[in-house]
Amino acid sequence: DGEFLTQREEPRLALVRPRWTGDGWNVDVAGEDRFQLPLRVSGPTVPATVWDHTGPAVDAGALPAAALSRLLDRPVRLVVLADDHDRHADPGYGADEAPVGFSDGFPLLVTTDASLADLNRRLPTPLPMRRFRPNLVISGSSPWAEDDWRRVVVGAATLDVVKPCSRCTITTVDPDRGVRDGGEPLRTLGTFRRGERGVIFGQNAVPRTTATVAVGDPVTVG
Repeated sequence: DGEFLTQREEPRLALVRPRWTGDGWNVDVAGEDRFQLPLRVSGPTVPATVWDHTGPAVDAGALPAAALSRLLDRPVRLVVLADDHDRHADPGYGADEAPVGFSDGFPLLVTTDASLADLNRRLPTPLPMRRFRPNLVISGSSPWAEDDWRRVVVGAATLDVVKPCSRCTITTVDPDRGVRDGGEPLRTLGTFRRGERGVIFGQNAVPRTTATVAVGDPVTVG
């Protein structure tokens, strides 16, 4: 019906694995189905709703729809934000007019190795960073130093850090099995990392311009 689905409702979406090929993606669906998704998707335009935003999206076609419908055992479609339509990050956090795709609210999530290590010392079983699905993982800081960052420069990219990231039940999904795996890390984070909108881990960020970054790039924070 044009409403977005996430791992909150469908943990099995963790089993959808895209791999970049240089001009698109090869997508593996739980090892059972595969399809190719080009960089530029052409097809009919349909309305798509993510939270309180509704706008045009391009339907990726029958093959992706069939593979994902089999995975979730319900009829679904894969859509891509239309090139001629803008969706913007939450303007309440100084991110006015910052473009974002179909992610929750911001284009980037920044985390640090040190904060994960500190969290893992408190957990009954350590968890991998994949649980938090960051775009950028920074090494060399002290635990939770990212709380005080306002700007991060990575290679040629300058990012504005706009807000702490409130975490939801997706962090409790085992990405290898596509199932919820108890109440961690939310239970432990709730004992010492609670913000206005729930428990927090990582920082949402907005890039100032288009730039290329690579693993191992030097990082400057301020």
